[in-house]
Amino acid sequence: MGVTVAVTGPTGEIGISAVTALEREPAVETQLGWRPVHSSAETLAALSSAV
Repeated sequence: MGVTVAVTGPTGEIGISAVTALEREPAVETQLGWRPVHSSAETLAALSSAV
């Protein structure tokens, strides 16, 4: 029986490396990931409020 790993948070070089390492790990049976879905309007609103 393998382990299920849930991966959340920002991605990038470290995130990609971590997921790649988990894929190679025999004890990890399943990886779950989540990425928030944003529309273009939501992205523009978030960027404009940050400025």
